[in-house]
Amino acid sequence: MESAISEAFVKYIMSRKDPAYTIGKFRDDEGEHIGYSTSYAIGSVTMHEIGTMTVTELKIVRLKDDKTVFYLHFELKDLDHARDLFEEMIDTLKAMKKEDRITVLLCCTSGITTSYFNSRLKEAQSLLELNYNFKAVSYNRLYMDSYDADVILLAPQIGYLRDKVAEILDDKIVKTIPASVFGAYDVSKLIRLVDDALAHQKEKEETAKVPAERIAFRNEKRTLVVCILIQNKNVRIGFRIYDQGKIVHSDQTIKQTYQLRDLEDVLDVVLAKDKEIKDIIVVTPGIYHNGILTFRQPGIINVNVDELFAARYDRRITFMNDANAMALGYYGSQNRYDTLSFYFHPISARTPGIGTIVKGRLLKGNSGVAGEMQFVKSTLGISDHIDSLALTPEGTMTIISYYLTDLIAYIDPQAIIISCDFLASADDLKETLKASIRPDAVPALIQVDDCVEYMYTGAMMETAVANTSRE
Repeated sequence: MESAISEAFVKYIMSRKDPAYTIGKFRDDEGEHIGYSTSYAIGSVTMHEIGTMTVTELKIVRLKDDKTVFYLHFELKDLDHARDLFEEMIDTLKAMKKEDRITVLLCCTSGITTSYFNSRLKEAQSLLELNYNFKAVSYNRLYMDSYDADVILLAPQIGYLRDKVAEILDDKIVKTIPASVFGAYDVSKLIRLVDDALAHQKEKEETAKVPAERIAFRNEKRTLVVCILIQNKNVRIGFRIYDQGKIVHSDQTIKQTYQLRDLEDVLDVVLAKDKEIKDIIVVTPGIYHNGILTFRQPGIINVNVDELFAARYDRRITFMNDANAMALGYYGSQNRYDTLSFYFHPISARTPGIGTIVKGRLLKGNSGVAGEMQFVKSTLGISDHIDSLALTPEGTMTIISYYLTDLIAYIDPQAIIISCDFLASADDLKETLKASIRPDAVPALIQVDDCVEYMYTGAMMETAVANTSRE
């Protein structure tokens, strides 16, 4: 049956001809692949036989920077599902054409003064056939429009914001246009500025792993942890296998959309490869309580995931809210604070989630809504224009200060850990909070960049506690 599905799937994907790409078969050290090649990205479909199971791997590598922008694998047993995933890969592949050129954003206060310069640059780009795409944006739109940008050039009049922009958009090249170049609309010198900036770009060092100092992982069973992180245009489903509390395997799926079927695909493949896994914990956005998950963004409403996944897999599976996992993970990584809150506000989310530890215990609440700030939004004095505030770091700081004022008044934590890409300075936030809260009552504010490590650590701690309670 599976070979018939494989043949039908191969026939389908080989028939999907399109002038946007060329189809071909190639072989490398990893096996035989069906490739979909363009001048800007390469997609590939590979099928692996694992016992009686056929695992299909879909992958896209962007040629501009050799970066994997789409990656997943799934068990090939449902032809319609396989076709849907393949079509998602093809849509992503074709969308990569927009990202082929180096995108340069010119930014000023309103976008007006950079618009003329931008038109001159586009004329030069067309005439000289430069591999650049120039765009002019206002400062209010800079952060939301910068996702696909490679270089950001600030007009001299907002050059004082360069350090703030570079800190927030730390994966971009950020430069201030010299006044002499900007005032003369000197196209050749600005292009040289971009060329030099790209030539001197340095790769960033990997962030060190977060240690779990407070509580050792007491779970001796082989454990799978899956962490779902949705930020801006990316969905990342990361997973790790732990044995005796140590990481023995790590991987991730990269997509543009998310549904529960994606989680099933990960579990199907991992559990087929590793039958020794006993415990599974899934860290997910949304409200999880008494086995029911509601995660509105992808349309998961009141789904009994405990029942659904228990019927599908013969393993113990536990779900956990993402902000709760981060709070527990941070708590376990240090010995200084026993009452703390973790404020998590991804770019794609309209409201933050907050996980809280009180005297060493995770605060889940009676109905699982503890820390779900979506229910507080309408009570804020800024609720009518909160969406426009969220476009800039300055507006974001206002939003955070409103949420944290309530949090401090209700919980009074020793520390608040903040993961928010649009927060430029925790010190400035502290000064803002002092306008509403007695200065000596403002807790320590700690910014973190990598929340994923805390998700994994918190999940393993939750699993250890759950197993201890069962013994």
